[in-house]
Amino acid sequence: MLLEAFQQSFISIFITTLNIRYYFISIRLFIIDCLFFLSDVLVIIPNVLTWYRTAHQPIEYTYGEVSYWGINKALNEIPKKHLRSFLDLGSGKGKIIFFTSLVLKLDSTGVEISKKLIRFGNILNKLFFVKKAHFINKDIVNYSLPDVDVYFFAGTCFSTQTLEYIKSELSKKTHQFYILSTSKPFEETTYNIINYFYVPCTWGSTTLYIQEKNADIGS
Repeated sequence: MLLEAFQQSFISIFITTLNIRYYFISIRLFIIDCLFFLSDVLVIIPNVLTWYRTAHQPIEYTYGEVSYWGINKALNEIPKKHLRSFLDLGSGKGKIIFFTSLVLKLDSTGVEISKKLIRFGNILNKLFFVKKAHFINKDIVNYSLPDVDVYFFAGTCFSTQTLEYIKSELSKKTHQFYILSTSKPFEETTYNIINYFYVPCTWGSTTLYIQEKNADIGS
C-alpha cells in the first residue's frame, strides 16, 4: 500500500511538471487544475470509506487521465486543417476538454456517464467562461456521435457493447477524421495507424495510437 502511494505521488508530480508549460499559455487552465486537485483532496476520506463500492463499479466507471503532454504530442501529428473539433468519449472530470479548448483552441466536447463529474465540469466551465468546452452527461451507447475531427477514448475501459456501438457509429461517418485510443489501436483493419508512442498518465504510462479515416470519395 505504501509503495503504491509513493508511485502514484511520483507519477502525479511528474505529470504536473510536464503540464507547467501549458499553464503559461492559459492561466485559466492552471486555476482549473488547482480546483481539480483541491476536489481530489476533499474526497480522499469518502473514497476510502466507500472503497468496496468503487472497486465493484462497472468498467465504464474506471477512471484515469492521459497527460496534457501526451494529448498535445498526438494532436501535433494531425494536419491543422483537420484539427478544429475534438470529442472525448468518457471524459471524466473534463481535464482534457479544458486543455484542448483553452490551449489548443479546439471546439471540444466531453461525454461522461457520471453525473457528478459532469456537474463539476459544467460549474468550472461557466465560472471561467470557456466557450469552446461542452459537457454531456450520457452513457455512450445512448449518444449519437457527431461529426468531429478527432475522437478520443480509452478502449480498454469500455465494455464490448460500448466498443461495438462506437464501431457502428463511426462506420456511418463519411468525413475525414482521426481516432486517438490508448493501450491498443481501435479496429486496426479499418482505420490506418499513422503513429503511436508511449505517454505518461495517472496509472503510469500507456501507448497512445493515432489512426486515420479518409473521407469517402464524393462526400
